[in-house]
Amino acid sequence: MNTQKKVKLLKRDSTASTSQLQKSISIKPLIILDLNKVLVDKTPAYIIPKEGATEFVIKLMSKYDVAIWSSMYRKNVNNAIKVLQLPKKYRFKFVWARQKTDPDPDAGKKDIPNYATVKRLSKIRLSTSQGSRGGSRPNRQKSQIVLIDDNVQKLRFNPENTRLVYDGESYDVILKKIVVLLAKQ
Repeated sequence: MNTQKKVKLLKRDSTASTSQLQKSISIKPLIILDLNKVLVDKTPAYIIPKEGATEFVIKLMSKYDVAIWSSMYRKNVNNAIKVLQLPKKYRFKFVWARQKTDPDPDAGKKDIPNYATVKRLSKIRLSTSQGSRGGSRPNRQKSQIVLIDDNVQKLRFNPENTRLVYDGESYDVILKKIVVLLAKQ
């Protein structure tokens, strides 16, 4: 029985509690990936996928909900996703570009450039809410979200147990780190 059918059956049963409804919906942890230097290398002239990036994303999608959140502009984000050449059946939960980041409050100070941005977990809707198609969205806790970026500065306003800094290690190592991080929750 698929999840939608379970939800409909529980909704029809007036004795079903909200907690029963939420338990019937399996909520996968959400892995949010940056693009530049994590999945692709971008220069002013080109965007190329990192070796193994497509396979890494497919492996992640087999176990987790996966989204993209990049500080690049929308056009570059779209181009970066195209070069990953994911099969059509694999879709990201959401794709956010620079417009969904916040200006870094410390921009221009220390070693932080004026154009720097930050990614705040608070922008992600966590609670159960009415979906655009009339159904309810599952309740996801912050502890079920992992942000992966190559720049710790962009993630510094989020709890440590929700962020993972990619510094060029193999994707297999990253997969293991995700499992360890989620196990600590």
